Amino acid sequence: MSRWVYVVLHLLFEGQTARRDARCRFLLAQVDILRSKLDGNRVIPSPSDRARLLAIGQELSHDVKDIVGIVKPETYRRWIHQHKAGKRPKPVGRPRISTVRRRIIIRFAKENFGWGYRRIVGELFKLHLPVGRSSIRRILQEEGLAPPPRNARRTLAIETT
Repeated sequence: MSRWVYVVLHLLFEGQTARRDARCRFLLAQVDILRSKLDGNRVIPSPSDRARLLAIGQELSHDVKDIVGIVKPETYRRWIHQHKAGKRPKPVGRPRISTVRRRIIIRFAKENFGWGYRRIVGELFKLHLPVGRSSIRRILQEEGLAPPPRNARRTLAIETT
């Protein structure tokens, strides 16, 4: 009698396994569809997303090479090694320019009309506040303070003397 119980339990378990496999295939198909709709086909998971994937992957003994779809399997293995070593993931994206630096850039541009982007970069570098030229250009254009063209600066200097 007990043998029949095992057979029935085994059949029930196998039925659930097929259903679970179909659910996994469905989820993977959704990931593929979403990735195809992204520009550049690149997904950058946040540190919390990474931790969530590692926790679920640990339930599978990190045997996810055939099902990982959001990052490369090599990246997932690197995450495992970093997690085991106790390294915290870096924040995602580029660091933002602080409001203090933005105010200084805007003040330099307003008080020194003839200064271009490179001059402001140099002055900030002297103050140990490095900011890139393109960042300064973007900030000044957002504020409507783009420096005048080179010829306009020369004629302005001649007129004031």
